[in-house]
Amino acid sequence: PFCQALQGKKKAIEESIFEELPSGVVLKARPDLWVEDTLTDIKTTEDASEGAFAKTCANLMYHLQAAHYLDMADANRFVFVAIERSAPYAVNVIELDSAWIEVGKSLREKAIQILHECSVLDQWPAYSTETKTLAMPKWVAI
Repeated sequence: PFCQALQGKKKAIEESIFEELPSGVVLKARPDLWVEDTLTDIKTTEDASEGAFAKTCANLMYHLQAAHYLDMADANRFVFVAIERSAPYAVNVIELDSAWIEVGKSLREKAIQILHECSVLDQWPAYSTETKTLAMPKWVAI
Protein backbone atom coordinates (compact mmCIF):
# COMPACT_ATOMS: atom_id res chain seq x y z
CA PRO A 1 0.00 0.00 0.00
CA PHE A 2 2.84 2.43 0.79
CA CYS A 3 4.36 2.00 -2.67
CA GLN A 4 0.98 2.15 -4.38
CA ALA A 5 0.30 5.48 -2.68
CA LEU A 6 3.40 6.89 -4.43
CA GLN A 7 2.15 6.03 -7.92
CA GLY A 8 1.58 9.01 -10.18
CA LYS A 9 3.21 11.50 -7.83
CA LYS A 10 6.26 13.61 -8.62
CA LYS A 11 9.37 11.88 -7.30
CA ALA A 12 12.99 12.77 -6.72
CA ILE A 13 15.35 9.80 -6.55
CA GLU A 14 18.70 10.18 -4.75
CA GLU A 15 18.63 13.95 -5.08
CA SER A 16 21.24 15.65 -2.92
CA ILE A 17 20.42 18.56 -0.63
CA PHE A 18 23.18 20.88 0.62
CA GLU A 19 23.30 23.53 3.32
CA GLU A 20 26.31 25.68 4.16
CA LEU A 21 26.78 26.58 7.81
CA PRO A 22 28.16 29.99 8.85
CA SER A 23 31.46 28.22 9.58
CA GLY A 24 31.67 27.23 5.92
CA VAL A 25 31.03 23.55 6.64
CA VAL A 26 28.60 22.06 4.16
CA LEU A 27 25.92 19.61 5.30
CA LYS A 28 24.48 17.06 2.90
CA ALA A 29 21.44 14.80 2.79
CA ARG A 30 20.59 12.35 0.02
CA PRO A 31 17.25 10.61 0.50
CA ASP A 32 16.70 7.52 -1.59
CA LEU A 33 13.24 8.74 -2.54
CA TRP A 34 11.44 12.06 -2.02
CA VAL A 35 7.73 12.25 -2.81
CA GLU A 36 5.96 15.48 -1.89
CA ASP A 37 6.64 15.91 1.86
CA THR A 38 7.69 12.28 2.47
CA LEU A 39 11.29 11.08 2.44
CA THR A 40 12.01 7.37 2.08
CA ASP A 41 15.21 5.51 2.80
CA ILE A 42 15.77 1.89 1.82
CA LYS A 43 17.70 -0.22 4.32
CA THR A 44 18.81 -3.82 3.97
CA THR A 45 18.79 -5.75 7.21
CA GLU A 46 19.00 -9.25 8.64
CA ASP A 47 15.62 -8.89 10.36
CA ALA A 48 13.02 -6.33 9.29
CA SER A 49 10.69 -6.94 12.23
CA GLU A 50 9.89 -3.88 14.31
CA GLY A 51 11.81 -5.13 17.37
CA ALA A 52 14.95 -6.00 15.45
CA PHE A 53 14.78 -2.82 13.36
CA ALA A 54 14.49 -0.75 16.57
CA LYS A 55 17.81 -2.23 17.72
CA THR A 56 19.34 -1.50 14.31
CA CYS A 57 18.04 2.08 14.45
CA ALA A 58 19.61 2.59 17.87
CA ASN A 59 22.93 0.95 16.94
CA LEU A 60 23.32 2.72 13.59
CA MET A 61 21.59 5.96 14.66
CA TYR A 62 18.99 5.89 11.92
CA HIS A 63 16.94 8.34 14.02
CA LEU A 64 19.74 10.88 13.62
CA GLN A 65 19.64 10.34 9.86
CA ALA A 66 15.84 10.74 9.79
CA ALA A 67 15.96 13.98 11.80
CA HIS A 68 18.79 15.35 9.65
CA TYR A 69 17.05 14.55 6.36
CA LEU A 70 13.72 15.95 7.59
CA ASP A 71 15.39 19.21 8.55
CA MET A 72 17.45 19.47 5.38
CA ALA A 73 14.46 18.80 3.11
CA ASP A 74 11.93 20.67 5.25
CA ALA A 75 9.79 17.55 4.94
CA ASN A 76 7.13 16.24 7.33
CA ARG A 77 7.56 12.49 7.09
CA PHE A 78 10.44 10.01 6.94
CA VAL A 79 9.83 6.34 6.18
CA PHE A 80 12.24 3.40 6.15
CA VAL A 81 11.68 0.50 3.80
CA ALA A 82 13.50 -2.34 5.55
CA ILE A 83 14.33 -5.25 3.25
CA GLU A 84 15.72 -8.51 4.58
CA ARG A 85 18.96 -9.71 2.97
CA SER A 86 17.94 -13.35 2.63
CA ALA A 87 14.99 -15.23 1.19
CA PRO A 88 12.15 -14.66 1.26
CA TYR A 89 13.42 -11.01 1.31
CA ALA A 90 10.61 -9.78 3.54
CA VAL A 91 9.86 -6.07 3.46
CA ASN A 92 8.61 -3.87 6.29
CA VAL A 93 7.69 -0.19 5.96
CA ILE A 94 8.56 1.59 9.20
CA GLU A 95 8.09 5.16 10.37
CA LEU A 96 9.79 6.28 13.57
CA ASP A 97 7.58 7.93 16.17
CA SER A 98 8.08 11.48 17.41
CA ALA A 99 10.23 10.37 20.37
CA TRP A 100 12.80 8.84 17.98
CA ILE A 101 12.81 12.01 15.86
CA GLU A 102 13.20 14.31 18.88
CA VAL A 103 16.22 12.35 20.11
CA GLY A 104 17.58 12.40 16.55
CA LYS A 105 17.17 16.18 16.43
CA SER A 106 19.05 16.56 19.69
CA LEU A 107 21.89 14.34 18.43
CA ARG A 108 21.95 16.31 15.17
CA GLU A 109 22.27 19.64 16.99
CA LYS A 110 25.14 18.29 19.11
CA ALA A 111 26.88 16.88 16.02
CA ILE A 112 26.56 20.18 14.15
CA GLN A 113 27.95 22.05 17.18
CA ILE A 114 30.94 19.69 17.36
CA LEU A 115 31.46 19.99 13.61
CA HIS A 116 31.37 23.79 13.87
CA GLU A 117 33.83 23.85 16.80
CA CYS A 118 36.25 21.50 15.04
CA SER A 119 36.04 23.60 11.89
CA VAL A 120 36.68 26.88 13.72
CA LEU A 121 39.59 25.44 15.69
CA ASP A 122 40.80 23.31 12.77
CA GLN A 123 41.20 20.45 15.24
CA TRP A 124 39.62 17.10 14.51
CA PRO A 125 40.15 14.94 17.60
CA ALA A 126 39.80 11.20 17.40
CA TYR A 127 41.56 8.55 19.45
CA SER A 128 44.67 9.24 21.42
CA THR A 129 47.94 8.49 19.66
CA GLU A 130 49.21 6.64 22.74
CA THR A 131 49.39 2.84 22.64
CA LYS A 132 46.78 1.14 24.82
CA THR A 133 46.55 -2.39 26.15
CA LEU A 134 43.26 -4.07 25.46
CA ALA A 135 42.18 -6.57 28.09
CA MET A 136 40.29 -9.59 26.81
CA PRO A 137 36.60 -9.34 27.77
CA LYS A 138 35.29 -12.20 29.90
CA TRP A 139 32.74 -13.09 27.25
CA VAL A 140 35.54 -13.98 24.81
CA ALA A 141 37.21 -16.55 27.08
CA ILE A 142 35.51 -19.91 27.21
